[in-house]
Formats: sequence, structure tokens, C-alpha cells
Amino acid sequence: MKKGCATMLILLLLSSGISVCAEASNREVFAYYADGIAQFVENGRYGLFNLKGEMILPAEFYWISPWYSDGLARAVSDDRTVFINQSGDVVIELPAEVRAYTFHNGYTWILREIDGAYGLYLIDVNGKILTSANITDAEKIRDGLAFCVRWDGEYSLGCYVNTSGEVVFDLPFDPEHPYVYDDYSAGIWHNRDFHNGLALFWDGDAMRLIDKQGNFVRELPALPDDMDFSHGPLSVAANPETYLFGYMNMMGEYIVPPIGIEALPMIEERGLLLIELKYDVELDPVPGPVLWRCYNEMGEALFDITCDRITPFHGGYAVYSVGDAISIIDRDGNMIIADSTIIHWPERGSSYYVPMSEGMIVFEENGKLGFMDIHGETVIAPQYDNVEENFDDGYAVVRLDGKKYIINMKGEIIAPW
Repeated sequence: MKKGCATMLILLLLSSGISVCAEASNREVFAYYADGIAQFVENGRYGLFNLKGEMILPAEFYWISPWYSDGLARAVSDDRTVFINQSGDVVIELPAEVRAYTFHNGYTWILREIDGAYGLYLIDVNGKILTSANITDAEKIRDGLAFCVRWDGEYSLGCYVNTSGEVVFDLPFDPEHPYVYDDYSAGIWHNRDFHNGLALFWDGDAMRLIDKQGNFVRELPALPDDMDFSHGPLSVAANPETYLFGYMNMMGEYIVPPIGIEALPMIEERGLLLIELKYDVELDPVPGPVLWRCYNEMGEALFDITCDRITPFHGGYAVYSVGDAISIIDRDGNMIIADSTIIHWPERGSSYYVPMSEGMIVFEENGKLGFMDIHGETVIAPQYDNVEENFDDGYAVVRLDGKKYIINMKGEIIAPW
């Protein structure tokens, strides 16, 4: 972290002689994160400077997003919520009581009251409100539609809205089992997005594929949560009689038969099935290495790995461990890093933590954590007490001196977390 006048001198060198050092002696200024804009913290509040040292946003915000989505970042203060562009200009301004979410594919939802009607409203990147207030729960816009729950005055109905804010169709409804968003006990639940024109819907009797008009396309066996077609060309599917796992296409056909005791989602046209697992009456299961088999989207077995644990393929690589040794392989099973004892992969930690992401591998040296690339070359020197979240879209969350920070891929602190 860089503090006070020492940091501001960097800004002054790039400015036109504008002196802000005297005013900024108690400010913490963080690295640039977009078009030369830097966050600063003053009296516990956040603001923005540009390269000239000019204040773009005053230090009145208790949160400014350190990253942009659809070209917009969110900033929240006591009396307003704003979205800023990459030049730091406020392009959308909302009242303080409005809860706003991150933009995705050009749209986001805001929770607010308009003319006495309180609910979720869909807005575009210009801040235009597209829906009425009867939406009570919603997902992001994907493939041109967003799943949502709307109140019709008597019941909650599952539905889909388009990018114009229009309800395209309602999901089937049983008044004896009112729709409850993400409540598995309600008998009717759905938390799937559209991909390639199809989405999943569970009506209490079967898993079905629906099209963008709400028509049932076909029935599928039950699919495990979070391992559906949104990850890749095939979905993990369980045989309802044997409870073994395989991979299924959107036609409901098993491309890889259900022979796995466990399965990992088929990301990047590669999936892993746990083929062999030993059980003991007392230990259940017996600890130690087990056999995983890698398949491609054509259903072909590619190679086997015997290990204690393994990650799905992501970014072209998978990570696995045998004892304390950690290895990294590519999509064809070629060894990239073998039996490393410095790669950091704790037994337990944040659900967002993986040892390798976006080509950045967490490693440990003298009790501190840093990042290296797939060639074993240090990219960010070991200096962190912990890595809370590995890199995602160019940013990671680390812990340093008892505080959490967001860093970029150069190791620069972008903002506090």
C-alpha cells in the first residue's frame, strides 16, 4: 500500500503542477485501475482521483467497486448510489435507499420504491427502468432472458422477462404449492439460466428442458445442482436407480454412461468422473488416492489420474494432489508442474479459492503467499498472509497485515475489501 504525500508525488509528476499533497496528507491512495483513475480513502470514506491529481468523486462513498462490468462501476454513499464509467463520470444516479446490483450483459436489477410500489426493477446501462415493481426475485440477463419471480396479487409466479422488461412467459403453477424462489421444499423450483436457447425446469416430477417460449422440449433425468449445461457441452447426470454419474447431452442422451461415483462439471470440453473409491464400514470412505478418469465431449476416455483430490479443468489446466505434492496438467494430461511442495492449496478455505486461476498459481515461501505462472516463474512475490479468492477477471482478494485488499495481476493494491 502507498500512503500520503509519497503516493501523491506520483500523481503530481503526471499533473500540470496542481498541488494536492498538503490536502492529502491523511489519504491512502491505491493503484490505478482504469484509465489512470485511482481510489483514495480519507476518514474511512472512498473517492476517486485522475492522473492529474484532480478529484473526480469526493470521499463520501463507503464503497466504490474496484472493477467494471459492462463499462460501469458502482459507488454507494449515505445519500446516493451511482454508476460511473471508466472516465469517472457519473452516468446513473439513484437515491440512497435503492439497492443496486452489478451490470451483466447490459442490464441489472435495482431494488427500490417507485410511486409507492416496492420491488425489483430491470434497468439498462442508461438507467432506463424497464419493468414494473411486481418482480420480487430475479437472476441476471443471460441469453436474452432473465428468470424472475413476480407477484400477481395473490401468488408468486416463476417467470422469464426479456431485455425490454416484458414477461415472456410464466412457469407452470400449482396454487397448493405456491412458488418460493430457491426453496427446494416448495415442490417447484428453478434456478437455471438460458444457454443456447434452452433452460432447465424442475416441476416436482421431472427435470425438463424448456425453450424461450416456455414450451417443454424434453424430459431429463435429475441433474445435480451447479453441474448443468451452463458449464459446457454436457451436463453431469445421475442414474436414478444406481446413483452413479455420467455425462448427458441436451437431447437427454448419455454420452458417457453413468459409471462414476462422483463427477466434476464438464468445463472446456473436459470432465472428470471418480471411477474407484474404496469404502470401509468405520472410515467410509477409506482415505488415500482414488482413480479419476477424464472424458471429452465426445464421450472418449482420455487418461486416468490417481490422486487425493482434483479440480475441474479451467483455463486449460487442472490441479490435483497426492499427499502434500501438488501437480498441474493440461487438457491432454500432459504434466505442466509435477509434485510441487510450494503450491498452496489448503484443506479448507473460501469456496472461491482455487490454487490456480487465470494462469496464476498461489505458492508459499517462508510462510507468505505469492503468485507464479505455469512455468514456475514468480509473478507476484510472496508477501500475503492469505489468499482469500484467487484471480477472477484480473483481480484477487488477499489478506495483508490483518486487512483484506483487492489486487490486480501486477500485485498492485486496487482497493480495500
